[in-house]
Amino acid sequence: MTNNYFKIMTKLKMPAYIAGFSLLALCFSIASCRNGSSRKTAGYNDSMVLLTIKPIQLQNGWGYEIFAGNKLFIKQDKVPQITGTHYFLSREDAKKAAKLVIEKLKNNELPSIDTLELQKAGARYN
Repeated sequence: MTNNYFKIMTKLKMPAYIAGFSLLALCFSIASCRNGSSRKTAGYNDSMVLLTIKPIQLQNGWGYEIFAGNKLFIKQDKVPQITGTHYFLSREDAKKAAKLVIEKLKNNELPSIDTLELQKAGARYN
């Protein structure tokens, strides 16, 4: 089959072969420019996801949920990295902890936080 393909290609006149290849290359370049510019003007990036925080009130305190778009991504119903069950004291304390997690995600780090980071952020817990 490759021999037939080669024979067919060699029978074409050289200018027709170059014109066909040039037309194909032009179509690809126009398509790639159009797709790239529409994404830039729309401010859209395939790797971007909107992360939102939702503090949740629990029976003994506060926790938080982090959504990626409309999907629940992280649910933290107690203070992480502490033995036993501890809760954030207020809605604002839970939000401070969730913001730490989001910052880590933005920096491509693991989203775990420790007690020292919580203290530095002013996130109080019982």
